[in-house]
Amino acid sequence: TEAAVGGYPNRFDVPEGWTLDNDLATKRRHDFGTQLYVDWALRLVDAGATIIGGCCGVGPDDIAAVAEALGIQPPQASAMS
Repeated sequence: TEAAVGGYPNRFDVPEGWTLDNDLATKRRHDFGTQLYVDWALRLVDAGATIIGGCCGVGPDDIAAVAEALGIQPPQASAMS
């Protein structure tokens, strides 16, 4: 079977004192808006990612924008109850 491949870009908006890769200092990227997140997510899909998420500063509006760009309809609230 093929394993799922995922990607979750972030805005480097990590809590104070946290690092990525255990030693990389981070600063929030103010240039990383929703459209740039969508662009990166689509690049990950083109590279084979089948699961897209987000971390550190990525929110529901960003995920919804990726779904829209991919032509995916989110489930309706009544369908989830």
